[in-house]
Amino acid sequence: MAKRDRTNSEQSTRKRSRSSSNAESAEGKEEPSIKKSLSTKRSSRASIERTIFSRKRIELLVSLLPGSLRNSEKSVEDAIRAMLMKYSEGLGGILMGFEDVKLIGDRNKEAKGWILNELPHIHYNVSCDALVFCPTIGCELQGIVNECRPSHMSLLVFNYFNAMISGDQLRAAGFSFDAELHNWTSSKESISPKDKVKFNVEKIHELGGTVSMEGNDPSLSLLVEA
Repeated sequence: MAKRDRTNSEQSTRKRSRSSSNAESAEGKEEPSIKKSLSTKRSSRASIERTIFSRKRIELLVSLLPGSLRNSEKSVEDAIRAMLMKYSEGLGGILMGFEDVKLIGDRNKEAKGWILNELPHIHYNVSCDALVFCPTIGCELQGIVNECRPSHMSLLVFNYFNAMISGDQLRAAGFSFDAELHNWTSSKESISPKDKVKFNVEKIHELGGTVSMEGNDPSLSLLVEA
């Protein structure tokens, strides 16, 4: 009898341990699903950033006047800094940041500047790691609404670049202008100043290195900042 009782006790213990381990595994399955939903939001924002930003090693030709040669390295960096937030056809976008600037010389030789014809400028070939903003037609961007008018909606992208969505595009997306509230309203949502809006780039304008954009298909952005 004692042996049979021990056997029954061991079997019930095994059943309890199996059921508890199943419960633990069931509880453990819920946590990854939560992490997955959070990572989906982050990855959606990351995918947008990967589409419109490019990190790459670039080479530039920098020209300095003789008075800048007291500290040529600083002068080279200042010359590159003057290119920030401006469109460059050679880069195919807007230079947003740079680091690790190096003068390029011939193999096993010190980097030196060179003079072209009788011009006073000293030219240096330099390289650096660059972050380039490369918006393209059809890409998705986000902007903060500055102003809502019957003719258009103006936005600021990355707190710097101007963008606008025309009244025709807003109406095509199902919005109508509310003259009392000064916002654009649809059956699903309303867009007011200071709202974050996502849109697709329709046109890109460049004048003197300054870039502005026109967009379509606007909607309130649901992406959460990390």
